[in-house]
Amino acid sequence: MRPRIGAVVLVTLGLLMAGCSPDDTDGPDDTATPMDTASASASATGPSSGSSSESGSPTDLPSASGELPAKFPVDAVPLVEGEIGEVLENPGLNSYLVKIYPDTDFATAFEAASTALTGAGFEQGPDVISAGPTSSTADFTSEDWSVVITGGVPGRTLVQYTIYPAE
Repeated sequence: MRPRIGAVVLVTLGLLMAGCSPDDTDGPDDTATPMDTASASASATGPSSGSSSESGSPTDLPSASGELPAKFPVDAVPLVEGEIGEVLENPGLNSYLVKIYPDTDFATAFEAASTALTGAGFEQGPDVISAGPTSSTADFTSEDWSVVITGGVPGRTLVQYTIYPAE
């Protein structure tokens, strides 16, 4: 596995192990904040499409709007069907972190995400990391994009995409 993909895999596994979900950032009484989630993403170094937090900084904040950014490569990178959760965009690196909450079990959602990417011309990497029946990570590459999908059930089925330009 390439070092860049390995780092992304470790970060996304860390997020899953921490049990991140949209409920983690809902209110001022919660210990997790949108900045905690964004800071955990190693690729989040530039301005994002998110809104300002209480600290007033508009950078590195995820969008909880449930919408993909206008420049998201919808035709090139198919996403599994489901509710769009947090979206983090890094325009400087042309990269994205997208959380999707499918209305299905984990195994079905992860297989659907993998099938959609390979059907769009992506080649799956040799490593699929599985921490059991409720979480997995796989990497995919096309001529233009590299995608790491991580999925799990931290209380709700989640498929998380880390998307960045191919090298």
